[in-house]
Amino acid sequence: MAEDGSHVKGMGEAQKMAEAGMALFAKEGAGDVEVDAVAAAAFKAEQEKAIEAKTELEKTLTGKDNKKERAAIGKEIKSLRDDPKYIDACKIAKGMDPPKGNFIVKKSGGGKQAEAIAPAGAGAAAEADMKSEAEAAGKKAKDDKKPKKAESAGI
Repeated sequence: MAEDGSHVKGMGEAQKMAEAGMALFAKEGAGDVEVDAVAAAAFKAEQEKAIEAKTELEKTLTGKDNKKERAAIGKEIKSLRDDPKYIDACKIAKGMDPPKGNFIVKKSGGGKQAEAIAPAGAGAAAEADMKSEAEAAGKKAKDDKKPKKAESAGI
């Protein structure tokens, strides 16, 4: 046992789980993912042209008569902006890694090394905890349903 007070009795398993979790966050560096910046920039430019065209069309539709068309075009613009490839292209343009995994040319095995570091017992215990939490959430969702009101005959 550590005499400096850094070890707490009964927390050995929790400490292993914490170390396993922190191993997942460990990165080899920013250079472990190679992206196709040219393709990302081209896709981003194409997508932005489409968004700009839809925005201009939306501006021309004014008044109460065109409300449904404006709403439909607004939804199309939102779907273009929420496209995973467009999000990745914007992140690459800012110099960040793509979160959705698009435009990746080559990826190093950094994630597999982190998995090898994590102890198997801690991973199984964490997985069991997640399953039990998911089951509890499913039971709560079933319990939250309100009972249907019986139809009254009325007077």
